[in-house]
Amino acid sequence: MDLREKHIQAFVIAHENDDITKLALGPMPADWPRKAILDQIKSRQKAKIKLPAWLNVQGLIFPSPSLLEQCSSDATAHFKASLFSGETFADLTAGAGADTAAFAQNFKRGFAIERDHETSETLANNLPLLSHTQIDVINKSAEDALDDLPPLDLVYIDPQRRNESTRGLFKLEDTSPNVLALLPKLKEKARNILIKTSPVLDITQAISQLGHVAHIYVVSLGNECKELLFHITDTQEKPAIHAIILGHTPYKLTAKVVPPANITQPQTYLYEPDAGIMKAGLFNELAAEFNIAKLHPHTHLFTADHKLEKFPGRSFVIQNIIPADKRELQKNNIEKANLTLRNFPGTVDELRKKLNLKDGGDDYIFACTLGDEQKVLICCRRC
Repeated sequence: MDLREKHIQAFVIAHENDDITKLALGPMPADWPRKAILDQIKSRQKAKIKLPAWLNVQGLIFPSPSLLEQCSSDATAHFKASLFSGETFADLTAGAGADTAAFAQNFKRGFAIERDHETSETLANNLPLLSHTQIDVINKSAEDALDDLPPLDLVYIDPQRRNESTRGLFKLEDTSPNVLALLPKLKEKARNILIKTSPVLDITQAISQLGHVAHIYVVSLGNECKELLFHITDTQEKPAIHAIILGHTPYKLTAKVVPPANITQPQTYLYEPDAGIMKAGLFNELAAEFNIAKLHPHTHLFTADHKLEKFPGRSFVIQNIIPADKRELQKNNIEKANLTLRNFPGTVDELRKKLNLKDGGDDYIFACTLGDEQKVLICCRRC
């Protein structure tokens, strides 16, 4: 039975906030595709956070929960789309279609390449509902589809690890589609190439492997680094690195030539940069932008005697600075705190055990190394 049938759609919407496990045990007409309906409800629950506008599109068939888990959010998809415009584009790894639909707003024609048959059928249903741009859905692998595509203004690709159970560093040579193998064809086919990767990819190594990288965008949302974007075009210039912070107060910081940050002892306020700035390594640029100093060349925490209203990251007021000793914590009546290590030996768990410190609460402790190489605990509160 078609998931777009009005009674099924009404059931899905009526139960979109229900507990899936309990709902699975409840009654449902015998001829209804139970698993597919439950997946639709599960996907709608995920879309509420990532793609809330999709909930209001009539006739939309939601991609599988696993695809929605992997796909771009509304904010990250629209940021990518804001970078380009032109006549034609192709998304070589269309998946759920969030990026495809976003790019389509700035192009006259698009191509959505998807190797999975069921997913390509979902795309064929959904993309006309999400965009007025003509988008051809092609049920082929990126490798097989590329030769048949016309010249493009933009080709976009979001490769995945071949082995999703692999932990640690994301390597371009271990992806599917194999970006490095496809790169010569991509450069022949398109004026601009945009590659999205996991934030754990080594940026320096990727620049060396890809060649002709014009821009790297380190995109974060909610103080979590979400993705790296590599823009490749015909350039011999040094790549420009940008930290892009999305959310209620968007912020952009770009690499430039600035003096090294000053080093000083902790002052009244402590500042921890957003995860995107940390990944991009734009510490000196941040210090210059906000006129603040670092605690140590390798301790990526900043300090000032004044409060910064629009600092891109977390802000704290310093309560005390003590040695890394549990007796000192006891003297300060701290039994519970949020612990972070910056340029400090060991792990959070090891230090928490050594300090006999519970997790959580209103107190924050940064175990770090100061400019005089002293290792201390900086006790703070959010401000």
